[in-house]
Amino acid sequence: MSPSSSPSTSSPSSPSPTTSSQPTMLSSAIRNALAGSFAAASSRTITAPIERIKLIMQLRDTTKVPEYGSAWDAAKRVYRDQGLLSFWRGNTPNVLRHIGSSGMTFSLKETFSTYFSTKSSEPKKAERLTAAFLSGGLAGASTTMVFYPLEFIRTRLALDVGGTDSKPRLYPNGMRDVFLRTVEREGFGGLYKGFLPALGGVVLFRALHLGGYDFLKAEMGRRDEKNKVWKRFLLAQVVSITSGTICYPIDTVRRRLMMEAGKKEGKVMYRGGLDCFRYIWREEGAAGFFKGLGPNILRSGLGGAFLLVSFDEFKVAFAAK
Repeated sequence: MSPSSSPSTSSPSSPSPTTSSQPTMLSSAIRNALAGSFAAASSRTITAPIERIKLIMQLRDTTKVPEYGSAWDAAKRVYRDQGLLSFWRGNTPNVLRHIGSSGMTFSLKETFSTYFSTKSSEPKKAERLTAAFLSGGLAGASTTMVFYPLEFIRTRLALDVGGTDSKPRLYPNGMRDVFLRTVEREGFGGLYKGFLPALGGVVLFRALHLGGYDFLKAEMGRRDEKNKVWKRFLLAQVVSITSGTICYPIDTVRRRLMMEAGKKEGKVMYRGGLDCFRYIWREEGAAGFFKGLGPNILRSGLGGAFLLVSFDEFKVAFAAK
């Protein structure tokens, strides 16, 4: 056998697997982050009016907001008293948070998913489901720790129902006022009011929302290779509404704790997440945890589903560049 035909001989110019895979992993992470950021900015801006009404209805019993008979009544009065643009009040920190958090979440989700995925060519359904849930939950927990203050600011601005001569705004300078007043009264820790319930809630929500969608989308793809957009959107709606409804009581508790920040001693209603849960259960019953659920279902069905499907589409678009 001649030396040139030896199987052990390799070309010195052929790249090593380690060297060639690094740029691929990096570019993939960047594409996922960009796709998540674009998807989040689009979905949050579109559904901002619904989300503001949801927050007003959810927290109306703990803040100085007018009495609204229903979500529709709240929408009409917000438009009459505060104007059309007020429906997007608090949307700037909301979009900033979701651009950063969604970009980071989707990128981490793909990384965790690769890490947790089994090496076998045909993983069992339970293994795929576990990997999907762990990836979504851990990605959500990681980003919450970084971007929670922006969610806090967004909630406070959404509940600022002033804007008329008889009732001026609490935070006329927007994000700056919320940040400075909170830090002045409670320090930077005030920006993390309700963080522990939020952390538990986001792990559960992201596991169900991102992990559930990825798992069911893959299962659907096994049965239908085309996996059309409208089918994925319907699937995303079911997943978004289900996960949002399951986690809604935790969302109510953490947002009520957010509204406690800056209150003077003696006016604070809750000593913590568990105390808030007990109070709602004792004074308002199970229904107290689900105030504002109607607008949230609408928001989840539109915004949550749009976020998941648009991420898929943006990812494909960026991959083609």
